[in-house]
Amino acid sequence: MFVLYLCKSMTRMEDGVEVTTIYHDEAPDDHKWSVVTYWNVPRYGAFRIDNFETLSGAISYLEGVEPTTPRISFGGQPSPVPISLNEHLKWKREHNLKDYDVDVVQPGGSPEAKRQENFYSQR
Repeated sequence: MFVLYLCKSMTRMEDGVEVTTIYHDEAPDDHKWSVVTYWNVPRYGAFRIDNFETLSGAISYLEGVEPTTPRISFGGQPSPVPISLNEHLKWKREHNLKDYDVDVVQPGGSPEAKRQENFYSQR
């Protein structure tokens, strides 16, 4: 039901609105990190974004959350029995499930590309 995506990002405030820009290609040197949760549907609409100061913080979050994401096979609920990240990754491989792929959603990436998305949230 969801696909998680680890990416470089920058966050700023504009008139009381938090704006997070995620970078699919090049990012500024002082970037931070985000994990974007997309709906697993065509065009991957964003569900939420979580921002982190460090790559290790983002990875730790991703590794803790991904095994608990809801599955269609469980009626839209997480696994009824907690599973490890390794068990979850094995399950994904066995079912030929793919991770978020920006080249499917925004084709045309190249070394010169600067694909990015903005997310807005009221704070």
